[in-house]
Amino acid sequence: VHLYPGRTSGLSAVPTTTLPGMDGTFGCFGSGLAMGDFDRDGLADLAVGAYCAQMSTGRVYLLPGRRDTVLGPALRRTPPRAMSFSQFGIDLAAWTPWPPATRQTG
Repeated sequence: VHLYPGRTSGLSAVPTTTLPGMDGTFGCFGSGLAMGDFDRDGLADLAVGAYCAQMSTGRVYLLPGRRDTVLGPALRRTPPRAMSFSQFGIDLAAWTPWPPATRQTG
């Protein structure tokens, strides 16, 4: 998975970050992608599917957004009732309000 920075003038021609496949050559890492503020911290997070992992049971990796780096370390998720060939992570979609609502304290 290659990450390209966006600017008001458009996308960069060169990726700034490349995420290596986390399940080997045949894990299908990057088969599904979704972006949103999943942990509600005000930063964009990335979900990456790998539907061929573990005999096509599949996995989804959650990479939290960070202020000091592009993304934090991946959190691996597998389906709650893993079954071979279930292809968890083949397609991903997300809906989170963007930009996130500001938090109020008080």
